[in-house]
Amino acid sequence: MVLYRLKWSDYMENINEKEMYSEKLKQIQRRFKKEEVIYDAIFANFQNLSIYVGLYYMKKLKCYKLYWFDLDDYDNRYFNRYVNEVHVSNYYVNLLMSFLNNYDGITEISNVKSEENFFMFYCYKKTGDNKNINISVNRFLPREAIKLCDLILSMGEYLPHKFNSLFDELLARINDKVNNNDYLEDYEIDILKCDLDEVYGSKISKDGHIFYSKDLIKYVEKIGNEYYAYIEEDGKRISVIISPDSKTGTTQIYCSCPGEYLCKHSNAVIRAIRDKKWNKFAKIVYMNPNLHAIERIEDFDYFLCVDVVDDKFIVINHEGNIEEVEIYDPGRVCNWKILADTKDKMLKNKLNI
Repeated sequence: MVLYRLKWSDYMENINEKEMYSEKLKQIQRRFKKEEVIYDAIFANFQNLSIYVGLYYMKKLKCYKLYWFDLDDYDNRYFNRYVNEVHVSNYYVNLLMSFLNNYDGITEISNVKSEENFFMFYCYKKTGDNKNINISVNRFLPREAIKLCDLILSMGEYLPHKFNSLFDELLARINDKVNNNDYLEDYEIDILKCDLDEVYGSKISKDGHIFYSKDLIKYVEKIGNEYYAYIEEDGKRISVIISPDSKTGTTQIYCSCPGEYLCKHSNAVIRAIRDKKWNKFAKIVYMNPNLHAIERIEDFDYFLCVDVVDDKFIVINHEGNIEEVEIYDPGRVCNWKILADTKDKMLKNKLNI
């Protein structure tokens, strides 16, 4: 237990978190060195808050307690002033142990890329297959960790309601509630010049190179200052958006796959961009029949269309995700207008026009 706590603190320093957070974490954990820790977690820079949460078995009191501290305000000289605690029932702990014994999902995720908006969780009790749950992510818990939602949310049952928004943000990607302005993540890279092995790590970069060589990227196009791509992999539809900003020197990256944005898909798309493997999307616009002609012009907003399946357009929506939309209204009237087709005339062939 002590070894892991040292590792945790060292990890915080490795990602350049403020030194005061790392030192405060060490100070808090020393206060509980004689107790048995069940799990602990850190929300760093969430909703302008940074808190430490820990579930402990208090040996002298023979009971469980959940403690939390505001890391921004905490002063170790006045521990009693800043400690917050609540008694946790044995019933809750029994449910937790049952969850761990039967858990069969992912146990380790480690992809913190920056010190901004990161979440770390470690469970000292092992799962049924003798593994510790060890999570460290930037801002959003990935969809692949959906089976951990109940465990993560159970912390919130004992925390003040003011912390609910932290869990809402953490689980936003799983709940498909990521705001339009938040679905891209920033990376300080130049996609045309950066070393992909250094940015992605050698393993993911190698996977990206192999993936790129399989020609699974169906469409790649530069629209304005952004790059859009569509991928079909084992029957799954995946969209990628890459948005460089020459003024700030950063690049925003989004991939709709269950993993993180720095994945083999976005890696492969960057390779396609560098090689100028362009293949333009079909573009369609919905002509709202309830609007007058001038209003239709003002309401103009086109979609990137990647396929037609069973009287439905498959499009990339404005949040960057793949969506199916009906081609015809109940009266079999098509209110969509084709602005551009693909070079192989995908829409013309599938719609027989």
